[in-house]
Amino acid sequence: GKTDEARFQFQLITEMEPSNAAAWQQLLNLALKSEDIPEVIRICTRCQELFPDAPEYYFYLGIAYFQQEKYQDALDTYKAGLEIIPETNVGLKSDFYGQIGDIYYQIKNMPEAYKAYDEALKYNDKNVVVLNNYAYFLSLEERDLEKALAMASRATALTDNNPTYLDTHAWVLFKLGRVDEARKI
Repeated sequence: GKTDEARFQFQLITEMEPSNAAAWQQLLNLALKSEDIPEVIRICTRCQELFPDAPEYYFYLGIAYFQQEKYQDALDTYKAGLEIIPETNVGLKSDFYGQIGDIYYQIKNMPEAYKAYDEALKYNDKNVVVLNNYAYFLSLEERDLEKALAMASRATALTDNNPTYLDTHAWVLFKLGRVDEARKI
């Protein structure tokens, strides 16, 4: 429970042994927990140099840029990260494409957002975050509502009463005019 002391110790280790991946990971975990975005950026940027084949540093760097509303930096980071993810790691590829879709949504480029979400679901058709976000964004535009319903239904079926996913499912039903079903959810 002595976070500051732990951070200091891990910082020392990473300075003395820059190739100590476990120490860097612990330092990153502490920065993420404390929501220290500049520190997350510093750690991830340094780790990209030290461990160029480790996609997790691209992932968290992309999140940090996203939180700072540096959407182009986040997009560039995720696209670069996709280049180093092995084809066999379909779950991570799906997560990266999901993040790319969220970025495109933020910058109001819906065609690219939907293209990224489709790509994410190609790699993992059970990615509940993507299923939910995609369904919700389609419903806001009141387009492809049956497709949105299928995705929202799948997201709720794959989770255990997650309020966010239930809300999206009900919302899509409401948008379809199926008010009684929406109320039940």
